[in-house]
Amino acid sequence: MLAAGTATVLLDPVFADTVNVDMQYYVFLTPRGDCEGLYLASQSPKGFEVRELRGGKSDVPFDYRIVARRKGYESRRLEDATDLDNIAVAGQPVAP
Repeated sequence: MLAAGTATVLLDPVFADTVNVDMQYYVFLTPRGDCEGLYLASQSPKGFEVRELRGGKSDVPFDYRIVARRKGYESRRLEDATDLDNIAVAGQPVAP
């Protein structure tokens, strides 16, 4: 919750063990009350700081979503699925 326009969020240690927090991760913020808006003031491997825009001092709850690379799979990408007509479903080949 934002208190007087600021909040510090510490990453849950279990979550931090499953992602590579030493690489850039993304934080998406959604205020759940009337305020000037929110921004990510800083972030580190331990967590991040959220502040209200324009020096606001609101006390509002907010939601956040973190997108980070999975530890040990940082360079892996999902397979290209642009040719949907030729993709097998549940291990079964697509009928001609």
